[in-house]
Amino acid sequence: MKRLLLLAAALAFAAPVAASPRTTLEFRLVVPCTGAAQPLALKNSSEKLCVAPALIADLANVTAAQAGFVNGFDAIRVTLDTAAAARMKAATSGDGVRIGILLDGRLVSAPAVYGPISKDVEVDFGEHGPGLQKIAAAIQAGMGKK
Repeated sequence: MKRLLLLAAALAFAAPVAASPRTTLEFRLVVPCTGAAQPLALKNSSEKLCVAPALIADLANVTAAQAGFVNGFDAIRVTLDTAAAARMKAATSGDGVRIGILLDGRLVSAPAVYGPISKDVEVDFGEHGPGLQKIAAAIQAGMGKK
């Protein structure tokens, strides 16, 4: 009994263990900055953009993520589930709409889209080699989780 109490006392004074950070990935429409919208700095750019509060897709909607060389640049091909693919297709049906891609709350890309995208989204995260592989692994570790 004493041993259990000592262990409990030792645990009560132990420093809390920090939770490992969990990667977040979000796809949102870029919208005009009006009202209370907070502009976000676009990675590797002086441009600031606002994104819609409604999600098109997030990490819970990702079914696969593969890093590679796609259409002439290093990218990650992200595959979306059926529901998110339908939302993405609806959101990208207009000509020249921009999709904001947020990684861990930072706006990393905001491409203009000139045709519908649905299931497979190729994302340029502005990283190469090991950096891109690390992002892909983090997405894979968190994909499909709500």
